[in-house]
Amino acid sequence: MPRNGEVSAQATRRSTLPEIDWESISEPGAYVERGSGDLYRVPKEALVPGASRASSKSLGAPQS
Repeated sequence: MPRNGEVSAQATRRSTLPEIDWESISEPGAYVERGSGDLYRVPKEALVPGASRASSKSLGAPQS
């Protein structure tokens, strides 16, 4: 317990999320672009063989 103006700090536990290339996405879900912080939803339909990753990224882009 802090006393006489002392400040106590609890240890925080931090973890990082795995980083993958857009071309390596193999599971539907939500992904965050590291550079912009934008959140993209990748539906299972975007992961069918032959689907363009560029179009699936833009289809999942948040609406402004």
